[in-house]
Amino acid sequence: MDEVYLTHMHADHIGGLMSENRRALPNAVVRADTRDVDYWLSKENMQAAPAAAKRFF
Repeated sequence: MDEVYLTHMHADHIGGLMSENRRALPNAVVRADTRDVDYWLSKENMQAAPAAAKRFF
């Protein structure tokens, strides 16, 4: 598989990208909307999230 397209970054859509602590598809390019990437990779958003949601960041 060369590319993976994500409609949005919810656990039920991205959970299969990892196998234990490794990329399940190490050679694939993962494409996602910039808005999702900016949100989920933001330290500020993670810090502002409820404790139960922090593990998703």
